[in-house]
Amino acid sequence: MNKKSTFASLAIFIGLSSCTLQKGTVIFTPQKDELTTTNQIKDFIKINPTPTVAIRTLDSENYSNRSDPNSYVYSAIEKDLTSLGFKVKDRKFFNDEINKSNGISYDQIRTLSDVDLIIEVVKLETDKKFITNRLITSGGKEKIVGNDKILTDYNTILRFGAVIEFRLVIVKKNEYGGSYLFYYTPCVQGNEDCNCMVAYKDSPNRIYSKKTYCNYKSNKIFDFIDQNVVEDFIGKSVNSMINEIRN
Repeated sequence: MNKKSTFASLAIFIGLSSCTLQKGTVIFTPQKDELTTTNQIKDFIKINPTPTVAIRTLDSENYSNRSDPNSYVYSAIEKDLTSLGFKVKDRKFFNDEINKSNGISYDQIRTLSDVDLIIEVVKLETDKKFITNRLITSGGKEKIVGNDKILTDYNTILRFGAVIEFRLVIVKKNEYGGSYLFYYTPCVQGNEDCNCMVAYKDSPNRIYSKKTYCNYKSNKIFDFIDQNVVEDFIGKSVNSMINEIRN
């Protein structure tokens, strides 16, 4: 084969390769947790290492007569607190009593429910959007797809994360104990989850967002976070919060 034929064959091979569907990886930079702990809560937990706690939930009055879609999250929080030695009050009873007593003060709560510490869930998202047009190619290089200023389905990768924020209130003295904001970022470095795999082509330079490398099939494959992942995230968040106030 002469040089001209060799170059022609190579050009055809490169052209075909660039048009072939390839598998890349999306990697997001983890968001940093935001933890604020007061001396009051540290002093309190030293004197009361296993206090009686109640979970005050988001919009609990809206679910008094129907199922709360976040109930599995609150149940996970209670389970983790119990495993750490806390005495957890019945969530539904506590929230119902608080909602009935409009304008009740924290001073009255302890008498009403015999609660030492309230853990308020002030923020909860299990569908926090993470969007990028950058991926790591099959060859290990960073690739930018499309135009940063014009984002479409053909050049963006959408995945979902989670966020939860707790606020602690020491009931007896009506004191602020701290705030704890935790993030779950999908597809961080080293994550081999199939949801982090991305189909792309070099020519045309685009992403095929509906292509999945997971075994299960769904038209909304990336429109949710698996419940087990959320519960694992909640467990780590609760443990981090309690570790902060105990140490």
